[in-house]
Amino acid sequence: MRLIGRSIIILLSVGVCTAQDTPPPHPQTDKTLAEIQQRLLKQFDGYLEDTRAFAQRVQAECPMFPEGDLFPYLFPAFAYANDAVKNPSHKEHSQKQMAKLLNLAIPAVVAKMKPLHGDLKNLKTYENNAVYLGQLNLALGCLPSHRRRRPF
Repeated sequence: MRLIGRSIIILLSVGVCTAQDTPPPHPQTDKTLAEIQQRLLKQFDGYLEDTRAFAQRVQAECPMFPEGDLFPYLFPAFAYANDAVKNPSHKEHSQKQMAKLLNLAIPAVVAKMKPLHGDLKNLKTYENNAVYLGQLNLALGCLPSHRRRRPF
């Protein structure tokens, strides 16, 4: 598995581990998970310095995964949203990174859905692609600036 795939799996694992109700969290475990999350977010900060290169990397490394053209953008966006909630001092930075990721994800949804004139507002049905539309809407709801101007 390539680097981006491993990073996304670790982000998901961190999210799953912190969401479990039992056993009760251990302070050292919480600290370790927070350190891993911050290290991964810094790694994605580096990727997002050049969004074009990141998109090319996603195209090269992730096509074998289901929704490999979508989740490499949305899972980190969700991680940034969680970071903004947990660390209010990171909010502005996290929102900027989320916007970059969402701007990369939207074309993937448009390419999958193939709406009339390339505009998601022209969709009459979900075209059996509820995962793409649902996940995109979930991510868009995490970013205040995108909630005001939804793509559809």
